[in-house]
Formats: sequence, C-alpha cells, structure tokens
Amino acid sequence: MGDTLNSTFELQTERGELFWWPLLLEALSWHGFHFTAPGKPPGVGYYFYRSSVQEEDSDFVCGSFRELWERIVDRRAQVMVSLWSSTADSFPLDLLIASGGNAAALSVSLGCDDAYLGSDDVDPETVKERLRLLWECSKTLFVACQPCRGELSWGEAAPGTPALASFGQPLEVSEEVRHRWRLQVQDLVLPGGERIFVAQPWYVRRRQGELAYWPLED
Repeated sequence: MGDTLNSTFELQTERGELFWWPLLLEALSWHGFHFTAPGKPPGVGYYFYRSSVQEEDSDFVCGSFRELWERIVDRRAQVMVSLWSSTADSFPLDLLIASGGNAAALSVSLGCDDAYLGSDDVDPETVKERLRLLWECSKTLFVACQPCRGELSWGEAAPGTPALASFGQPLEVSEEVRHRWRLQVQDLVLPGGERIFVAQPWYVRRRQGELAYWPLED
C-alpha cells in the first residue's frame, strides 16, 4: 500500500503560487473540502512542508490556517495541505502547488492516499463516493487552472495500470493494455469546451484483490 491516486496538472502561467492558492482552495470548498480537520477547532488542520533553504527541514504539522498561510507567503518551503470532506465519513484530499522548471510553469497536484480507498475497513460504497468526489474536484481544478494539461493516475500500488484520465490531451492506452484491464476510454466534453479522456473501470487495490469502480458521471 502506501500509494496515492493523484490528479496532476501542469500550468503555463505568469502568476505565482500566491495567486493560485486562494483560487484553488475556494474551488475545492465548492465540493465541501476545507482545511479544518475532524475533531479540531475551526481553522486548525494539517499540512506538510519541505524547506527550499534547508533540505533536511521538513515536517507534517498540525496548526492554524494563519500559520499555514504565513508559511506559504514566506515562499521558502514547498507546502502540501490536507483538505477534509464535509461528508459523514470524512477523508482528506492533499493539495500541492509547486513551481515548475521555469518562471512561467506551475504544477498542481490533488491526491487521495490509498489508505482511504483500499483499506478493508472502508466499505465499497464509501470508496465509490470518495472516488466520485476526487473526480469532481479534479474536473473543477482542470477548468480553474486553464490553460493546462494533466492526468489522473496511480503509482506503485497498481503497477502496469495506465493513467485513469487525461485532461486536455488524448489518453494513450495500447490495445494490449485495454484488453488486459478490460478498459474503455471515453471522450468527455465539459460545458466550457474542455476535453477529458477517461478510462473505465477505475481500479482500487485491496488486501483481498482488486475491486473496480466506475466513476460516477452526470
């Protein structure tokens, strides 16, 4: 285990991280995701930081939103923020915004740890709802981050599986992979004209094998 299902977007933008953090936090709040963690006072949650000045300076922190924002404004650390759903079975999505290889590039990543998707303690209907929320949030970020391209994919927890979705560009899946994983690729057009290519079914690895879930579409 120990893997993450990530939607990652590469942006071409002249605006820096301080512009994008409030915008994307607001966009995710439309789907019920907020910084306050379950059982914590309002405005207190979790984030991870890694210093860009001292490589060994990194930590997973429980702190106030003001502390988080001061670290973001300081611009001397890469920050990943945990945002918690307002559902009865609350779970986090982790948002990361990082500078790219040049001054006009940013990378945005939204991920769900497989502990919230593949644990035997999580029933299949809850997993489906969490996948649906990740999918809806990913589509919202894709629209908000324009112009951009991206993909949604697993890493080490599902070796050999293709990306599950591609944003703004065709999803490259060989006939061999389509046959092996019994995949179908759909071409979706969002209301603003943006295109998404999604492979179905989606796979989540659990201790007793692999369960396939279809993303819920409108």
